[in-house]
Amino acid sequence: MTAKEVGGDVNQTLPESSSLDLEARSLAHQAWEAQQKGDSAMAEELWRQSLALRTGIVGGDKDVVNQLAVADTCSALADLMAASQRAKEAEAFLKQAAALVAPLAANGERLDALDAHGTVLTDLGDLMLESDRLRQAEGYYRQALAARRLLATKAGGMDAQRKLAQSFTNLADLLLDKEVFREAEGFYRRALEITLVIQKQDNSHEVQTDLVFLYNGLGDSLDEIGSPEEAGECWEASLSIATGLTKRPDADEESWHLLCQCLYRMTYLHAELQDDLSVADLLGRWSAALAMLSKERRGDFEEEYTRLTKALGKKSR
Repeated sequence: MTAKEVGGDVNQTLPESSSLDLEARSLAHQAWEAQQKGDSAMAEELWRQSLALRTGIVGGDKDVVNQLAVADTCSALADLMAASQRAKEAEAFLKQAAALVAPLAANGERLDALDAHGTVLTDLGDLMLESDRLRQAEGYYRQALAARRLLATKAGGMDAQRKLAQSFTNLADLLLDKEVFREAEGFYRRALEITLVIQKQDNSHEVQTDLVFLYNGLGDSLDEIGSPEEAGECWEASLSIATGLTKRPDADEESWHLLCQCLYRMTYLHAELQDDLSVADLLGRWSAALAMLSKERRGDFEEEYTRLTKALGKKSR
């Protein structure tokens, strides 16, 4: 749930809504607006006020709904803490949110609780990853995957499938970094399978970008386990999609940066095969793509581009 959703429609009065509930919604909405304006200090103060009110609301099933709202507010505060490099506070808020939603999601009956549980576990995994606590990150990602698998089974729908694909991707990326290549391959395949189905209904820039990352990740894992031909097929697929992204009206610098990543992989592949004609063609395309990047972003690739260009030049003498 987003910060805006926590605030809800403050003008909508439900019969069971208490004055505290309405005030908490109003404060959350104001906090969200403050965030959009870049006023983090005001947003934090308003979120904390909303949280204080939420903790005073009790009563039956409504208390379950309120606990989910408390968890969402904790997550919103965690986002603010993380953005301001206050990682310990962010972790504390996320763990508070997880402690609230875990028992609500335990039997799998409340889909809103199950969804919230998968989200907060993912956020915890992301936070652990940022501080290089890979073991803890993997644990949270695996728990999130379990929650999202159940959510996808019970709820169905595109949103649940997107979140499931995200969880498979998170684990695949982490395992690739840990050099657990075969398990990473399996998770990339599952994420790719889901995303290709999503693509049939949503051919957006975001979905196409996801496919590029997935094909690249799958190719990387296959290359590491000794399947260069299949890896090349994956990288070729990602290059084709990335090229298409740069031709869309909504293409931006990130699209060109992504294309450079794909050209980097394919150039190396053909260099290893000693296919100099293909290398020359790819270097030409790479040069054109680099020209679309800022000087800072070009720095991600220029050293390798220069090295490969020099290597090809030596061969042609």
